[in-house]
Amino acid sequence: ADAVTRGNASAARALPIAASRVRQLARKALDAPVLPASGFKYLAGLDGLDARTSVVLYRNGLPVSWAGDPRAVPEVLRGDIGVERLRFYLVLYAAERRGDAVAVATMVLDADPPARHLVKGLGADLAERASIGAIEFAPPGPADESGFRRGARRSRASWRRRADWAARCSPRGRSR
Repeated sequence: ADAVTRGNASAARALPIAASRVRQLARKALDAPVLPASGFKYLAGLDGLDARTSVVLYRNGLPVSWAGDPRAVPEVLRGDIGVERLRFYLVLYAAERRGDAVAVATMVLDADPPARHLVKGLGADLAERASIGAIEFAPPGPADESGFRRGARRSRASWRRRADWAARCSPRGRSR
């Protein structure tokens, strides 16, 4: 129970930090040089990029430079910041705009098989550090007895406010 309590506290702290990180990546990406080769170099050098994050710069609706493995396109995102369920990933995203430029930064919160073998989401990393089975992210809505929506993992729901996000820890051995 102590590990689960620590994991819950860790996840509650991590989500706002992660949101700030992707928003900062998106803002900084807007300062990339216009020439694509220089833009790629600039984006690759941004602080805050790791295996679970990416940033893409669009100009006039077309991607012109990126860093990391892009996992979302602006057409599927709702709002400037949120969480979106994609085919294999649950991603936290931030989009920033300036003139004809749009920068989208993402962070993988969770990955389904087989993508889980390609990238470890934030939840898996936090669960490992807390020595618990899993950290799952769930949208707001009608909850079951544990306080979480049934079937939330497969939901295509999008959350627009950090206060709406929730995480739950499972004891070791109960991971998916």
